[in-house]
Amino acid sequence: MAVQVAGLRQHVDPHWNRGLSYLKIGLRWLKGVIYKGRQLLSPIPLLPKDQEPCFASNKARQDI
Repeated sequence: MAVQVAGLRQHVDPHWNRGLSYLKIGLRWLKGVIYKGRQLLSPIPLLPKDQEPCFASNKARQDI
């Protein structure tokens, strides 16, 4: 969530509509901390409502 809130999601999820979960985004960010020298972000609590929900497919997006 910290990556999304900081506006850095495009560094780990360049295809914006891919729909990576926050877990995968966070793991990719942590890999970048180790291998690319990215800054380790402070953890933040999950927000009660997702700022930008992700969808596994276009059909899932249409079903809401």
